[in-house]
Amino acid sequence: MLNNYTGEVDPKDLRPKHGTSYLEYSDLKPIVDLANAWRYGDMQEALKDLRTAESVDQEIIHLSYMLEAEVFITHNLFPEALERLTIFLDEYPNDLQALFLAAAVSAQLENEYEKLHYLEKLEEVCQPLANIFRTIVGFVNEHIGQVDLEERIPEGVAFDAIVLYGNRMEEDGSMSEALERRLEKTLELLEKYPNAKLLASGGAALTPFSESDAMMEWLTDRGVARERIYMDEYARDTVGNIIGYEMLLKEYDLTFDHYCCVTSLSHLARAWMGFVVGMERNEVPFESIHATAPEAPNSIEVPEIERFFTLFTVIRSAEWLERKKFIEFGESVIGPELK
Repeated sequence: MLNNYTGEVDPKDLRPKHGTSYLEYSDLKPIVDLANAWRYGDMQEALKDLRTAESVDQEIIHLSYMLEAEVFITHNLFPEALERLTIFLDEYPNDLQALFLAAAVSAQLENEYEKLHYLEKLEEVCQPLANIFRTIVGFVNEHIGQVDLEERIPEGVAFDAIVLYGNRMEEDGSMSEALERRLEKTLELLEKYPNAKLLASGGAALTPFSESDAMMEWLTDRGVARERIYMDEYARDTVGNIIGYEMLLKEYDLTFDHYCCVTSLSHLARAWMGFVVGMERNEVPFESIHATAPEAPNSIEVPEIERFFTLFTVIRSAEWLERKKFIEFGESVIGPELK
């Protein structure tokens, strides 16, 4: 289960946020605020109080289970998420979000029977959304664990954007070995492609020390011009990195043809897939997106935990987690009365 965060970081500005679809509900907004302050133990106490209060509308109580499911999913607590989704589906068996996420969580838990059950129901209710689910799962299955992305870079591609994923800082304020190695690879690429710009992202998510500050200092100390670097300092995880890159592109009106993502080899496939679907979701034009790592391709076995994170990194990067996305899609495809 989830507990309150006890570190020294104020997480209220970090991205992505929890539960933005529920902020319009006065009974749920305080609970969303607790989640975004990483006060998860307090959040669950508030949910318990909400569900036992006589004055709270039943629809709000049911929506609280969807909010809780979203939070559990972002923390990879999939059995708990499926339990909340099932509670909601008992009341709203045709709900698009609940069916989609229940199918995805069942796939994550390798429960093929339950996945097919929810997917078949989703196909009955909204075939286009079921097709999207199949496309995402197919994309993940095709590339999961793929670490030879550097070997697939065609000769003659000149990168005009290097995309650097941050990594946690140590408790003493030093950089992790993984982050240093990513920076070394990034520096190599910036020297090889002198016209390339750098998009970098990393917040102070687990310690008081900012990944973005450390990356900026390391790069400029080694001669990288400050004007080549576009830095996001608010990412809390891989999906937060991708949101940060998107915001940098919009804020500075940047366009690039060829991107190269830089991260550790074990993280490479899901970071690349998440970035691809994020760019496609935002209709950002590009000719190619590749990826590379400090480690030689196929030099390590991708840890099972990395494979475990992949499906929902892609789903979240494609924005198929939050409720408002499903409501908008359902209204555009089916109409406003679906429930």
